[in-house]
Amino acid sequence: MSEYDTVRRAVEASGARTGKERAVVYQGLRTQRRTSLRKLPSRVAASAKNTVRSLNDAIRSYELDLVAGRVRDWSEKLPAAQIDPSLDTVTNAAPPAPPLSRLRTLAPLTLRTLLLLRRAGPAASVWIVIEPLMQIGIILAIYLALGYTNIVDMDPLPFAVVGTSAWFMFRMTYIRCAVGPVDESLILIPRIRAVDILACRALAYGVIYTLAGIAILTFLGLLGLGAPVERPVDVFFTWCVILVMAFSFGLILRTMCAYVPVLQRGVPWTARLLIYSSGVLFVTEQLPDFIAKPMLLNPLLNALQHLRSAYFTTYESHDVSLAYATLSSMAMLTLGLILYAANRRKV
Repeated sequence: MSEYDTVRRAVEASGARTGKERAVVYQGLRTQRRTSLRKLPSRVAASAKNTVRSLNDAIRSYELDLVAGRVRDWSEKLPAAQIDPSLDTVTNAAPPAPPLSRLRTLAPLTLRTLLLLRRAGPAASVWIVIEPLMQIGIILAIYLALGYTNIVDMDPLPFAVVGTSAWFMFRMTYIRCAVGPVDESLILIPRIRAVDILACRALAYGVIYTLAGIAILTFLGLLGLGAPVERPVDVFFTWCVILVMAFSFGLILRTMCAYVPVLQRGVPWTARLLIYSSGVLFVTEQLPDFIAKPMLLNPLLNALQHLRSAYFTTYESHDVSLAYATLSSMAMLTLGLILYAANRRKV
């Protein structure tokens, strides 16, 4: 019996209907195959490793047939395939996807991520707004307790809203990209890779926290407590730089966690360190020079402070550099993609 027949019979026997259910079946087949290889003598097991690749070939071929709307006859032979030894999988030969085709793939993936977040329940949706509001309240309480009626010519409430919205987008994006699971059933679809799923996850959180920030600022404007936007294009560009930085940082951490799994426990703690060193609670003009200069090496601080500078008409920061933040985000993105490409079997 061929590998394709084994996959088909396993799926039919389990009654799997959805991609997640089939992914469980496929994982069981892989685990069973690897377990059987471990029981063999080392020399025999080394020569039999190709059976795992042939199983992955059959799984991908079966999924391709499901996507195409047909399932191969049991007597039909598998098509020729290209084997990538670094992936432990086999991918069917396909022409390179044009840019517009990539956009058609990423847009539904982003929408799917948003719908999955929505299915988490109304409590999760409400918490997305309540958690930033709590942080805003903490920032206001600190400054009011210290007797500040403005923060370097900025109103405390919009100051807190702008910084907190950007910070929560950064925090949620990089943590979910670093340690969040990837649906294996999606990777079996042609031209979808794990990095695509992570990128769409970052876009989804970017959309969520952008809308949450706009909603809070609009509500403050209706109450007469808001502040007009000075340079909206600059604000949007800086917001995108922060989102790219978050995705890149998450991709780098994900690769590190793949090699040292215990680091996954420390990923949430990095947020506790960054919130106190990234300008969420302050601007560098409030700090003495010997503290501000080392902190300006943090590209996230440069981006957040420039975001406030572009938003408020009453504040202009001369300490930070948007070019430095942009180049740093591009460098982090390049490093993250290189690490992913070199270690995508583990990531």
